[in-house]
Amino acid sequence: MKDFPVIETQFTVDAVLADARDAVGLNNFGDDQFLGPLERWLQAQRDEARMSDQGRVVAFRQASQHLQTRLIIEDHFNRYPEIAEERIESPVFVVGLYRSGTTKLHRLLCSDMRWRYLKTWQVMYPVPFDDIAAGAPDRRRDLTQQRLDRLSLGSRDAHPMSVDAPEEDWLLMAQTFLVPNIGQHTPAYSRWLEQQDATPMYHYLHRQLQILQWQERIKGSEPRRFCLKAPVHLEFIDPLLTVFPDARVIVTHRDPAKSVASNCLMLEAYQHKYVDDIDPIELGREVLHKSVVGLDNSLRARKEHPRESFFEITFSDVVKRPLEVIPDLYRFTGMDLDDDAMEALQRGDEVGEQHKSSARHQYEAARYGLSDKLIYEQTRGYLDWASSTLGVELCR
Repeated sequence: MKDFPVIETQFTVDAVLADARDAVGLNNFGDDQFLGPLERWLQAQRDEARMSDQGRVVAFRQASQHLQTRLIIEDHFNRYPEIAEERIESPVFVVGLYRSGTTKLHRLLCSDMRWRYLKTWQVMYPVPFDDIAAGAPDRRRDLTQQRLDRLSLGSRDAHPMSVDAPEEDWLLMAQTFLVPNIGQHTPAYSRWLEQQDATPMYHYLHRQLQILQWQERIKGSEPRRFCLKAPVHLEFIDPLLTVFPDARVIVTHRDPAKSVASNCLMLEAYQHKYVDDIDPIELGREVLHKSVVGLDNSLRARKEHPRESFFEITFSDVVKRPLEVIPDLYRFTGMDLDDDAMEALQRGDEVGEQHKSSARHQYEAARYGLSDKLIYEQTRGYLDWASSTLGVELCR
């Protein structure tokens, strides 16, 4: 598998498919449901993204790598049909607005090693390039480090990443081209995505969790419950629970004005790998829109699914007293909380405090054409729900 494919200048389905096939020497992409979304994604690259030359290289490489992953996944399922028998039981998903404490809470939970979390190298390369079942060496950690070394300082500081640290699972869904594109300004593509059924995206996530769990099994490890995290799930809780009906969803809550402004700052740093000039007003408009969609969809999902599927936790509790809410959270998940687990969580909390970013993230909504008043007006339904249902006033 090539980490740096030959870059084509034309963003077409045929060009990307051909590059992926040439890279790994395989032809079977499996279910062709991804082709329609792929075409719309490529159209967005051509018509909306306004990419720099470097951005075009990055975007083409990412599309090819997603498709290379699909090819290798299908090859593994064909060679090892027992992978399809893997059962993904009662996974836990940590979700919430971006910058609402999801990373801190997820990494704290993952300090209890009884959970099965996804490491950065696993979400970047969920399947081995070679046949590790036959004893081939696994090169994925080294390739992941190379990719991390290319990240900008701004994006690394806003969301620190390391090869073996717990990471978000949204990259596993990116192979469907149905996951919202947070890294580029492609509003027409995003509006199209909002009208699509996201269920296939979660079926494909399930397929990748099966293959990741199978890799642990062939190494001799017993399967553990997955503890996963991605803010993007907030928009898709209904299809998530359709595909994973026994899942437990932990939802973080923060003042949306702070979450939105902080997310704008993070995405501004992230988008520099695609474009030379970023319009902060456009960025702010899109971040607020996606935040409102996620919050509104999550409220609708609560009406459609059992109350016991959800655990609500505020940003303040995540930051100021996480260990105090852990017993209630573990009762919700059904996981035992013994002395060894509590000690591991305490150590994890201490490590998390020691590794806080030294940078002061100063964000101002006005830079992005936003104001607290505007954000509160557009999230009023969510704020009223939090006040009446959770008994908390998020905007103070």
